[in-house]
Amino acid sequence: DLGAGSGAWAIAMARQFPEADVLGLDLVPVNPGSEPPSNCRFEVCDANVDLPSYPAESFNVVHVRAVLQGIKDYRELFYQVSRMLRPGGVFVIVE
Repeated sequence: DLGAGSGAWAIAMARQFPEADVLGLDLVPVNPGSEPPSNCRFEVCDANVDLPSYPAESFNVVHVRAVLQGIKDYRELFYQVSRMLRPGGVFVIVE
């Protein structure tokens, strides 16, 4: 979950899909208000700078919501997301 905000979406997905490993990324530390499920974790990440540090083909789904106004280079974001997605992976954008 790129731009995890409160962490609510990542936590909901972790609860709905307990076999999944869910990662929420945001510019600031996420404070979900309660302990997230054990299959959900959060990291501080600036999508304009830090995405190249994530391994290629490491995600099945990348979810982005309400963050595109903060993206400096859309082409680079789309490149990095496509690089990080496994073959057949899904990129979900909600604005």
